[in-house]
Amino acid sequence: GMFGMKMKLSTKIWMGFILLLAIITVVGFMSWNGITNSANKVETADDANRLVKFSLNVGINSKDYAGTGSQTAKANLPVILQDIYKQIDETKEKLNDATDKAKMDQIKKFAQEYEGYFNQFVKNQEEDIVNTRTVMIDSADSFVLLCEQMNEKQSTDLELAVQNGADAQTIANETHQVNDSTALKEMAYQARIIEKNFQLYHTNQYVTEMKNHMTTIYSKIQEAKSILQSQDDKNLYTNLEQAARDYQTAFDDNIEAFNTSQTLTAQLTRSRESFQSETEELRTLQAEEMQATQNSTIMLVLVLSVV
Repeated sequence: GMFGMKMKLSTKIWMGFILLLAIITVVGFMSWNGITNSANKVETADDANRLVKFSLNVGINSKDYAGTGSQTAKANLPVILQDIYKQIDETKEKLNDATDKAKMDQIKKFAQEYEGYFNQFVKNQEEDIVNTRTVMIDSADSFVLLCEQMNEKQSTDLELAVQNGADAQTIANETHQVNDSTALKEMAYQARIIEKNFQLYHTNQYVTEMKNHMTTIYSKIQEAKSILQSQDDKNLYTNLEQAARDYQTAFDDNIEAFNTSQTLTAQLTRSRESFQSETEELRTLQAEEMQATQNSTIMLVLVLSVV
């Protein structure tokens, strides 16, 4: 009390003025700091929105390519992903919080994982499935052709035997050979039908059906070979059997390529969904932080201006 009384009026005024300046400086600084923080948060929240938009765009193009094989969608994806990587790096620079930075790394990891699966999926669709199907169709054609040629040869042999007045046993034998080769030709056509059904419906029933059907074909070939007299005919049947095995191998390779595409589709969907949910979570967090920063800034400015 006494000390205050003894102070000169001018000193009191100066001290009051300095105190006021200090308060104004603090209020000014804290308001500026709060507003700067708010501006930063608005920017990162905006970045998060942009990332969500990119991730939805990834989803649209991804599904389009998987469904229709659209080359435009395939070309769009690497461009969108580059935009995503660039955005992630830019946003990470703006963030101060270690948890937020780690979140950005996690989002980038999911995007890269997705890109890896997508590239494998494209190779599977445009190379593996196409190539194995081509080999399968070629080997099916060879197999069917050999069955038809065998049937023609056996029919010609029977006609010749009849014309040359061969004995009853020879004619019976030749007739048996014609019947065997006719049955095999029909079995070859049936194999093609099973193969086409698998291409259309891709269900396991046709995989099993083909396996059983090829077993029947091999036993029919053995049965036909057992009554043959001529070595030429036996050699033809050996070639025929090899063609059937090549066809079955090619069919199995095509199934494998298709099964791989199923696995990749699941992995692709999983990594895309993880990426999407991570970006949406980021957006929610950034929006909440922005709101909190703005609220505390307004509060601060109000409190300090009352002082």
